[in-house]
Amino acid sequence: FDAAVGGLAGGPPKAPRTVGMAIKMLVDPKEAGTLIGKGGATQKQIAESTGCRLHLSGFGELYPGTQLQEVCIKADSTEMVSHGVMSVLTKLAEESGGKVNGGEWEVEDGGARVHFIVPTQSARAIIGKGGENVKALREASGMQVHVEDMVLGERDTAEQVVSLAGPTSQIQLALPMILEKVEELSGQPWFANWAFSCLAAKGGGKGKGGMANMGGMGMSPMNGGKGDGKSKGKGAMGMSMAGMGGMGG
Repeated sequence: FDAAVGGLAGGPPKAPRTVGMAIKMLVDPKEAGTLIGKGGATQKQIAESTGCRLHLSGFGELYPGTQLQEVCIKADSTEMVSHGVMSVLTKLAEESGGKVNGGEWEVEDGGARVHFIVPTQSARAIIGKGGENVKALREASGMQVHVEDMVLGERDTAEQVVSLAGPTSQIQLALPMILEKVEELSGQPWFANWAFSCLAAKGGGKGKGGMANMGGMGMSPMNGGKGDGKSKGKGAMGMSMAGMGGMGG
């Protein structure tokens, strides 16, 4: 966990927490263990090589409605955060035969299931008017993209999950577009509060198949396009992404 600056009660006042840029992700417990590494070695290596700070919720501390742990990647700049995200995904792929499972049980060879958490204002911007931005994101990246309807948190720290499915190699095309919408809000006075908040908690992830409670979208068959979003996926996320390609948000 990130240590707060300051002393004990009655001591010097705590300095305000600041952050240049941040993004959150969801990973299954096995992936969380991979990112921590033996004695925290992997987490430290990623931090040192990218200049990012990685915060992982503890074992058993799960994001609401899922069976997934929360990872927050913070740094001074968007470029550094992007480097941190790609380093995380590269490490996960190395440990899973080129896949990023993201809590799913049946991921195609070379495929990825990636779940970002962004402020709700960013989620709205990612969707765009009439879904035009998310459509452009899908077309430009070749990834299936879905913004969860469920909003968690309150007021300025409210957040939503943005899920991607597709070839691992295409994530680097989608990531800049997502980070751009988060970066637009990074100068807001509430942004640091959001970046340092963590909704993952003991007993927080309820229900079978992790994210089934959040949206019920399927993430299994990568048919690349249309669907009703009701296909049954398996895994800690509980969503299948069959209906992602043709959904407006």
